Amino acid sequence: MYASPADLLRKTPEFYRQIEAERLDGFFSGAHRYAAVHFGGEPVYQKGIARNLRYLERLIPDDRLDLLRHVPVSLSQEALRSSASNPDKS
Repeated sequence: MYASPADLLRKTPEFYRQIEAERLDGFFSGAHRYAAVHFGGEPVYQKGIARNLRYLERLIPDDRLDLLRHVPVSLSQEALRSSASNPDKS
């Protein structure tokens, strides 16, 4: 788990790079590239993810995560279980 929402955000860029290499390019043999063909050669999903990661990486060194549009919240295990079992009560 993560110590805080900020800890999760700080670890996100490396996590994504690892997942992209292991799963998208490895296990799924680069199948995400078919989406680029579908959208006329533009890898729109990868471009969007890369843009968001670059923004996050600019905020992390100066600890400016408060500039994010969506503020992450921390949930206890009980709150997480409750929200998962009662999705309409969030």
